[in-house]
This record gives sequence, structure tokens and C-alpha cells, in this order.
Amino acid sequence: MVEHATQLVQAMDKLEQTVSVGRGLELWSEGTGLFLLTRLSEDASLVISGKKGGRIARWRHAVECDVDMLNSVMR
Repeated sequence: MVEHATQLVQAMDKLEQTVSVGRGLELWSEGTGLFLLTRLSEDASLVISGKKGGRIARWRHAVECDVDMLNSVMR
């Protein structure tokens, strides 16, 4: 999962540089499961995955409310 998330962040960076669409801050994927990649800062990203019908949207909201706290914990 970590390698996949790293590749996604790199792809988002490459897209920003090549197409000038702006910085990708969040990526949702809904297939057999749910996957959320959100950037907390320049050098930190958070990945949340789960089953369909799960509570990823609630986790996303909680992360959004506590980005500063999460960044301070990771430093």
C-alpha cells in the first residue's frame, strides 16, 4: 500500500508540472474498496482505505479538522 501511495503522489506531482493543473491535494478511488490519499503538507501524505459502505468520509472530515495536530505529531 505504501509503495502504491508513493507512486500516486509522484504521479500527482508530475501531472502538476507537465499539465499545469495545479497541485493535487487529494485523491479518491472507489472500486472494490475505497481509497483516499490526502496531502497533509509538502512532505507528508495520509492514506486511508476501507470497504464500501465504510466510514472513510468521516475519517476524511476528522483529518481535515486536525491537519495541524497531525503534522505536529509527524515532526
